Amino acid sequence: NLSCHRLARGILSRGRHEVELHWTHGKLRPKAKIDGWDSSTGLLYDLKSCDSATPDGFRRACWQYGYHYQAAYYKRGLRAVGEDPCPMVFVLSEKSVPFHWHVVGCSPDDVERADAHAESLLSRIEECLESGEWPGLIGDEPEIVGMRRSRDD
Repeated sequence: NLSCHRLARGILSRGRHEVELHWTHGKLRPKAKIDGWDSSTGLLYDLKSCDSATPDGFRRACWQYGYHYQAAYYKRGLRAVGEDPCPMVFVLSEKSVPFHWHVVGCSPDDVERADAHAESLLSRIEECLESGEWPGLIGDEPEIVGMRRSRDD
């Protein structure tokens, strides 16, 4: 219940919501829509529904959904338009009873690595736009994929 989690409630009540960003990166014109941004404090946040609001649950979700890339990308966009964001926080809301809330952030090292990787990906996109050639998955032929024998395989 959000009314019981003072920190989450306070964060979600701050700043502007659904903030659109547009900036230039070389020949690219990236854009983003941020859930929440308070320019007076630099607070950058995103609301996530999740299966588990525990630190381990968030760590798994980061690997699965790339939240550390999201944090790096939003910070990159804010810096490009002249803002100075604090480290991004995620306000987590569990999807099932007891509907716990938690506020977490990605480690600065993970966000820095994601940003460096994102830089190389943006450069790759520029190269593909110039050449008109886009890499695909390996091979041009159909591939037969068998089912695992159990969930643990």
